[in-house]
Parts: sequence; structure tokens; C-alpha cells
Amino acid sequence: NTFTADAGTDAITYANDWKSGTVVRFTTTTTLPAGLSLATDYWLIRQSATTALVASSYANYIAGTGINITDAGTGTHTVTTVPAPSKRYFVALVMTAEEAGGEANTVQSLNATVEINSNIVKVGLNPTT
Repeated sequence: NTFTADAGTDAITYANDWKSGTVVRFTTTTTLPAGLSLATDYWLIRQSATTALVASSYANYIAGTGINITDAGTGTHTVTTVPAPSKRYFVALVMTAEEAGGEANTVQSLNATVEINSNIVKVGLNPTT
């Protein structure tokens, strides 16, 4: 998904209709717009179906504070979504197990083979960074 940046409005324009709060990263063929960095998570503050401000943290996203974009950069810019972290919960039956350690002041480990015998529940985590 390519995007352009407008230094006058600090907004980026793209083709997708992403929700506000979507976590994204940016890449480019040359130079990103000033204010944006490679390999960095950003939060979109949706302005319309195809425009958004870019927040540098979850707290800034909640506050509605976007980054000051001071130029459009050069080259072709790409925006991609970052998968949200999650945990998975399930019930399993231990088929085989081997314990190791466990002496005084040591950590005990359990090497096990399990058989999942329930549905797997995926729970999304609230981004706090």
C-alpha cells in the first residue's frame, strides 16, 4: 500500500480504509517524509477513509496528537500493518513428560508433549506502548 505525505496538514494519504488505531510501519525506495522513521511502530489517527495523522505512541494516538511531517520525502513510500499481539489459551492433555532440575535454588523444567483437546481461544492484547 503506497502513501503520500502532506507537510501542510501532517496527514498521509493511502488507498486502504484503515480503522483509527491501526498499528503500521513505513518503508520507502528513497527517503521517508521527515518525521517518520523506518522499523518503527506508528498508530493511525483516521481522518477519512483514505487519510490519517500518524501518532508516535499509543498515548499520542489516544490524545489525538499526530507527528509533525515537515516534507513529503522522495521515492515511493509504503505503509503496512503490524499484527496485533495476542495470547492463546487452551486445555491440553500431557502425553509424555520429563522433569529436569528442581534442586534447592534451581529452576525446574518440564519437557512435555501435549495433545490439545479443546478449542483455542485467541485473546488480543491492549497496546500500551
